[in-house]
Amino acid sequence: MSYLIDYIEQFHNFRVAVIGDLMLDKYIFGKATRISQEAPVPVVCVESEKSVPGGAANVALNLRSLHAKADVFGVVGKDAAGRELTKLLKKAGANTDAIIKVSDRPTTVKTRIIASRQQVVRVDKEEVGDFQNNIIHEQLQDKLESCLKKEDSKPNAIIMEDYAKGVFTQDFMEKIVNLAREYKVPVMLDPHPTHHFNIKGLRMMTPNLQEALALTSDEMKKEMDSKESKIALKITKDIITKYITNKDLTNKDLIDIIDIDSPESKIAFKITKDKITKYITNKDLTNKDIIYIINDIIDIITKDIIAKDIIAKDIITKDIITKDITKRNTIGKYLKDLWGCEIPVITLGAEGMAIFLEENKEPLTIPTRAQKVFDVSGAGDTVMAAMTLGLLAKASPEDAAKIANYAAGIVVGIVGTAAIQYDDLIKDIKNDEILKVHNQ
Repeated sequence: MSYLIDYIEQFHNFRVAVIGDLMLDKYIFGKATRISQEAPVPVVCVESEKSVPGGAANVALNLRSLHAKADVFGVVGKDAAGRELTKLLKKAGANTDAIIKVSDRPTTVKTRIIASRQQVVRVDKEEVGDFQNNIIHEQLQDKLESCLKKEDSKPNAIIMEDYAKGVFTQDFMEKIVNLAREYKVPVMLDPHPTHHFNIKGLRMMTPNLQEALALTSDEMKKEMDSKESKIALKITKDIITKYITNKDLTNKDLIDIIDIDSPESKIAFKITKDKITKYITNKDLTNKDIIYIINDIIDIITKDIIAKDIIAKDIITKDIITKDITKRNTIGKYLKDLWGCEIPVITLGAEGMAIFLEENKEPLTIPTRAQKVFDVSGAGDTVMAAMTLGLLAKASPEDAAKIANYAAGIVVGIVGTAAIQYDDLIKDIKNDEILKVHNQ
């Protein structure tokens, strides 16, 4: 893996523009040794406090800590938090000239109270929703175009960090992508699951598994619906009616009704007796009755995948990504088709990440490098920064992902939002190489 260092040593040559929702992450550290007499909550005795850039600002911080240049585009309030965030970014060496200060909404602040490495509570101070004044978007776009026009300030890539706090609308995101295309600059996106913008022309996007599921949920449901007739053929009148006389349907009965080898059978436990028995009073079940039952099943599957992620690890990760419920690259294919994304990367937490490069082929999976996980806050920001720089250094998507995986494996071992440090990344790769040689 030592060859990865050759790419990392090129990072200082690149300038990246980061556009998105800026936040200030505050941390209050202390000890909790007793329960409050006022309510059943721990009393935390404060020992220290710190503030760090969060959201899109954390991506810029990671770029700077990896020796790249970073230009920050976003909005903060005319308040103490906005001034503190801007000061922290300047201290890190990021260019903050394109940060717009507004008086009609506060800077987003997330305050986490941590006792003995455990987060006790998080307090958010924010105002979300699209900016009512389109001038904000026009100013951000003008500032970006001004940078793109100048050779000495032209970014090598643009990263859009969408936390759904108000910066991005579909129209604004499309204008950014079109502007980047005009100046031949690649665009990377860390999407928000509530924004189904389906923007075309992205070089890379890095949702986590839950975000990817949400972003492709409509297409997944269409595919499930298209399979309805196939499932109906399996659930014949004879199969269902043999359970009609049993008024107390068991979980086993419900599973037997559905093909035991199908993924739908795994969700049968979620289908209550009422879901089925409301149809069994009609002893002469019609095809329409069967379809009603199937629709109930499909609705439950869809809602659980999107809302609760109940079966995401077992069914989505293993079956869609590995075992092929529908196609091995179903989610990646949808991201490619819906968003026109060249390199969809889905981060899988403790499972590492999956990269979807070619249609009808299994995704490339990169196992996690994390040894200890104390805090995943900001790990996605680290992945975005490191992988973007890796691609700019002409690393293959696989090698860029390996670099990002090393970086993320380090920051999740630190309590609180943290940026990867250049020297730590180099050291970790070298140590891994030494360990592999030693074990040969």
